[in-house]
Amino acid sequence: MPRLLKISCWFFALYLITGFFGHPLPAGAQTPVIERAKQATALVELPDGEGFGSAFCITPDGIFVTNQHVVEGVPIGGKVSLVLSAGLRTEKILEAKVLRVDEENDIALLHAASRTALTPLSLASAANLTETQPVAAIGFPFGTDLALEEGQYPSATVTIGRITALRRAQGELHDIQIDAAVNPGNSGGPLINEQGQVVGIVYAGIRGAEGVNFAISVGLLQKVLKAPIIVFQPPAKLPDDKHHESEFGIRVVPILGNAAPYTVQLSLSAARGDQRTFLAQNKGDNQYVARAALLPANVPQSNLISFVVTVRQGAETVGESKGAIELNRAAPAAGTGWLGGAAAPGAKAGALGSPQPQDSNTPALRDTQAIDDLHVSAFTFPTNETVSSMQWSGDGKRLYLLSKNGMLRRIAVPEFREEKTLNLGQTCSALAMSQLGLVVGLPQIHQVWLLDATTLAVLKRIPAAGVEGLASSPALTTAYATSKEMLTIVDLAEGKAAAQLTPRAAQRAGGRVKRSPDATPLFNFRLPSVTPDGRYFFCVSDESYDGIYGSLHRFRINQNELIYEEIGPTIGKNPQRIEVSDDSSYVAMPSGGGNTDRGYTTHVYAVTDLATPVVSLESGANPRALGFDRVASKIYAQDSTNQLVVFTPTGIKEKTYHLLKEVKYSALDVQTNQFLVHPLGNRVLVATGSQLIWVELPGAGAARRPLAATPGPLIPAPATAPAGRPGEFGAPLRPSSGAFGGGGNGFSAPDATTPAVAAPNAGVPNRAVETAPKATFIKGTVSVKITVDGIDYLHLKGNEAWISHQTWEKPGASVVINEKPWLLEWDGNMTKKYTGLEPSLSVFNSGSITLNIENTSKDGRVRIVKYPTSANYEVVILLSDAAQAGAHEMSFKLHWTVEQQMPTRPNTN
Repeated sequence: MPRLLKISCWFFALYLITGFFGHPLPAGAQTPVIERAKQATALVELPDGEGFGSAFCITPDGIFVTNQHVVEGVPIGGKVSLVLSAGLRTEKILEAKVLRVDEENDIALLHAASRTALTPLSLASAANLTETQPVAAIGFPFGTDLALEEGQYPSATVTIGRITALRRAQGELHDIQIDAAVNPGNSGGPLINEQGQVVGIVYAGIRGAEGVNFAISVGLLQKVLKAPIIVFQPPAKLPDDKHHESEFGIRVVPILGNAAPYTVQLSLSAARGDQRTFLAQNKGDNQYVARAALLPANVPQSNLISFVVTVRQGAETVGESKGAIELNRAAPAAGTGWLGGAAAPGAKAGALGSPQPQDSNTPALRDTQAIDDLHVSAFTFPTNETVSSMQWSGDGKRLYLLSKNGMLRRIAVPEFREEKTLNLGQTCSALAMSQLGLVVGLPQIHQVWLLDATTLAVLKRIPAAGVEGLASSPALTTAYATSKEMLTIVDLAEGKAAAQLTPRAAQRAGGRVKRSPDATPLFNFRLPSVTPDGRYFFCVSDESYDGIYGSLHRFRINQNELIYEEIGPTIGKNPQRIEVSDDSSYVAMPSGGGNTDRGYTTHVYAVTDLATPVVSLESGANPRALGFDRVASKIYAQDSTNQLVVFTPTGIKEKTYHLLKEVKYSALDVQTNQFLVHPLGNRVLVATGSQLIWVELPGAGAARRPLAATPGPLIPAPATAPAGRPGEFGAPLRPSSGAFGGGGNGFSAPDATTPAVAAPNAGVPNRAVETAPKATFIKGTVSVKITVDGIDYLHLKGNEAWISHQTWEKPGASVVINEKPWLLEWDGNMTKKYTGLEPSLSVFNSGSITLNIENTSKDGRVRIVKYPTSANYEVVILLSDAAQAGAHEMSFKLHWTVEQQMPTRPNTN
């Protein structure tokens, strides 16, 4: 995509090719329409002559519209000059304040006080715009440079053209492409139709392309104008008893002054599970009052109260303000609520009321047991709510775990004893390690906290918008907090937000960005990650755009600045994480749908080249996490049922491990969310949706933990089939050479002589069983009509039968077991049904199962890739070869018969 060039005078050196296109407005309408538009259009002059642009008036009392990039650097409430009727005898200069900015849409609102009514322009309807429609752009190209005398202002310039394209995203009109000539200084000026109504805000053009310029759609402007200004006013003096009612003031000011009545609600939250909502009363003059207790009766104390002010018109939410009240400070913090709420001010270092660390001396692991050749231990405390951003200290002697409810633990390794805990008392989203200490994201109060890594003491509380994601590095004194459409660069040393970027602003600031041909544009900053050496920042943009999903985006870190460098190909179908190797050499983006149309594959790239993968891993369905073990020359992955799959550096699948019993958990609970590889190698923390598991591989040597005499109940050793059984995923293949840290790029090409996985048998051979007094037969049928994209799973386990479906479309399916029909219940993309089945499929430990597929599709085929064993019937994988290249609708019936022998009774003689 060609680089868009903003055309304010701040970008004077990046000037557009000029031109004139003769598409006149109709005669007779042109003069009064143009004259009125010129009277409403002002030259914007920044303080000390630092920049120029254009703006236009939309209300008689002085509300002006311009581009955000025109007033960039001027804070809310800051002042600029507006020159009206420039170059004429009626010229006047007004002082205007910045009222609101919307970086995402590149729109800013200004307010200029005037003794007389100003000339406003009305807004058109975006729905009435068409290609080839005549339009006129009014503004001040080149700022003051076109003035005839030094120290004077030039008259407004009018250029005529037509709409050449209407650019939409997800059906909504965003940009209007025009052929009217515009230049630096035109930014922020109006684009008007034949009736003199504003249809857009001129903002950009493409360097070197004649007549390819852009305006922001009036529809986006109307959205910004509809949201009122919200000013939250907490009690001037907090009561001694925080459980008594206090009065909260809320000022709701409509931009255009004629809004329909508002409904205003105040929500307070003092602890997890506390969510109280109060209706505010309208006191007139845009003032609302809500009465509420700071703390509910069941919460004895709290340091921070989160608040949300929601403003509605009818059923539509038109504005929201979020922030926090800090109870132990003299002046409670408040959010302004402009543009969805400013970040709540944070406490300074050493602020009163910080949570205090507690000493602990508690064992963190249960007894170790063997699963195949692994030594495996489960943690003693609940770990299902642990955030998937676990951290090691640099020497690997301390482990840091953070739960979503705010419990932080420091654990000594290798003895695995909990040394200290800190209850932050707030919902937490992420944990990162910086040069200055631990960094924690607290999304409900819009803050980033800096903690001492040794004592866990709170050092600083820093405002940051959103904090849905968080990243830092032991080499950095900065952190990167992200929400869906905002990135805040947090200066941890200074204790403040150094900069904020929207996707639009990031693209404007980028130089020559290397783009793959099918790259997905930067819509958001999801899944932030920083290389351990602190040189690069990665994120994924995965908002659906014309059916396209996510790409990796790389920025170079330069102190408190991010320099946009590269966008990789579109590979992320439901991306889960961005993984970076400990030597900062490799990066990957495991995605639930895989990184390729050929199946569930995860590509590994060099951090400086996102175009061509170095190696590709075919782990199985639902890739969610990856771990780089440079010391052991291994890569750790998983699939939807096996929590650990070990690969060589060349992408050869070496071994598959099943660490959890699915019968206790849902499908998501058994899937791995993060691998945290120990710096010494051959040791890894495996975080699943239900358990956190410490795994020591054979290479850990004598340091492996001793095995327990009796295995614990949390991770029972599963029954395993002989390696290499035909049709089983993960059958050992002959490894080839190559290791992390070797010559070249660190990965060797796969051995071309490696044998492929054998094709599945038509059934499982009969097994010799002991003589039993009785046999039980279980028969069942699954009828499915489903849209398949790669691999789908039929699960038969215990009293359960369900289908895991990996596409976005909802399929229809029915199950018949023991001649009893079951209706599959769908929850998102995962299908489950827990209905009693008598007898259970896995009550007995011996027997045989026979499966037969009746393919009712007109084309395509379904085959069994993995068969159940005699003791474990839990998974049958169904694969459509035709579907590997894309979604494919198929229908089939799967019939099974289970012959189970009753166990032999023990001899009691």
